[in-house]
Amino acid sequence: MKNRKQEVTSQQSALAPLSQDPLRETDAELNIREDLKVVITKKQERLANILGIDIYELNAWLGHHQHHGQMALLSTLHLAITHELDPLLGEVVIWQDANGQAKPTISIDGWIKLINRQPAFSGIEFEDGFSDQQSGEEKLPQFIQCTIYRSDRQTPVRIKEYLAEVKNDHPLWATMPRRMLRHRALQQCARVAFGISTPEFSTQDNNSKKIETNNTVNGSISLNLNDGGKKATRTELLKHQLEKQVH
Repeated sequence: MKNRKQEVTSQQSALAPLSQDPLRETDAELNIREDLKVVITKKQERLANILGIDIYELNAWLGHHQHHGQMALLSTLHLAITHELDPLLGEVVIWQDANGQAKPTISIDGWIKLINRQPAFSGIEFEDGFSDQQSGEEKLPQFIQCTIYRSDRQTPVRIKEYLAEVKNDHPLWATMPRRMLRHRALQQCARVAFGISTPEFSTQDNNSKKIETNNTVNGSISLNLNDGGKKATRTELLKHQLEKQVH
């Protein structure tokens, strides 16, 4: 007999229909929608078991993101399961591309966890590259090179990411371009060094933005706690999300 925490029905999982008008859905669309509910519920249970979290916490997270649609939720759960990352801690986030489509991706916190989890990881370095024509204290690096060392390889992996190629119109690129470029270099270097597969946006998605949380820099919810900057607990993060959903 199943534990009550594992009894998550399709009614509990808040999942958006395939069509904007459910009354006009064909039988095939209805079948697909019901199949997606079953698959999402199974993945929800699996992720909760992998992370060792209460399944109702994960269900609340899904309910908060139901407006993204079933496929976005399914893709996010699949990504989180594949890399054992926690969406409640912002390690997997949902972004909206220039066409308005919601897509999952790994946040910088998620990448850092994946890198440090690799047994062969033995160090990382960053190097700023400036053009000879650049001058002034506020000059930005032309590129940032990330180097990852592996204990089982003789040659380290070095990847350069150029500001002109990856910078877009997101506000964070205007306020902290160096950090964003460093994050980009780290992500791409980790992909090559450890063979990590994850969806990413093309540089044409200049208007892409994160749509599941506010006040974020790296995908984690930022809470103003009265404890000298203590990191928010999972319960506090969940409470914050639920309060935003109510209001």
